[in-house]
Amino acid sequence: MRNKMKMMASAAVFVLAGCAASTVSPLPSTMDLSAIAPVSVNVAKVEVQNAYNAPMGAPNVDHLFRVTPADAARQLVEEKLKAGGFKDMIRVVIEDASVVKEPSADADKPQDSGVMNTLGLNRLFGAEKPDMYKGRIALRLEMVDESAPDIVIAHANIEANRETEVSGAASLAEKDKAFYDMTQNMVGDLAGGLKSVVDTTFNKP
Repeated sequence: MRNKMKMMASAAVFVLAGCAASTVSPLPSTMDLSAIAPVSVNVAKVEVQNAYNAPMGAPNVDHLFRVTPADAARQLVEEKLKAGGFKDMIRVVIEDASVVKEPSADADKPQDSGVMNTLGLNRLFGAEKPDMYKGRIALRLEMVDESAPDIVIAHANIEANRETEVSGAASLAEKDKAFYDMTQNMVGDLAGGLKSVVDTTFNKP
């Protein structure tokens, strides 16, 4: 009889967990750049190169994003950086587009069975500590003559850094939303930096 009661209790927990419906709306497959104004640069051509190789494993999680930071950066440059001149080229290199999960402060601490049991209950009832994720997108902009692309006439760097916390009890949809919002914020930061460096470095009289 006791074994039957235990099995029924376990089943009830799983049913309750399954009934918790996510309220997160489906995410788009690209970034929303509608609020970002185009930036005109005084060159004849804009080219984007991705030099970032995603590690595709822990502690990096950027490869798991619905829209990766690298794809978001490329979308920003291709849609918003407009060639408005008659000569030269801007080469935009994506040097970094990483998001790393920070190790838990308790990860390396020895734990007795009582602590482990407490952690297990916390996970079950959604009370565990949130996970911290740190993102970075770094772009290098180089103005070159198309006939001599190895000779850099002018250059500038843009960097965006963001952090976000995600509850350990978050659903997959909620985690995806947090990652999307983090990427959207980094793209917004890059857009501000893009306008600044274009005005001060590449559009000089």
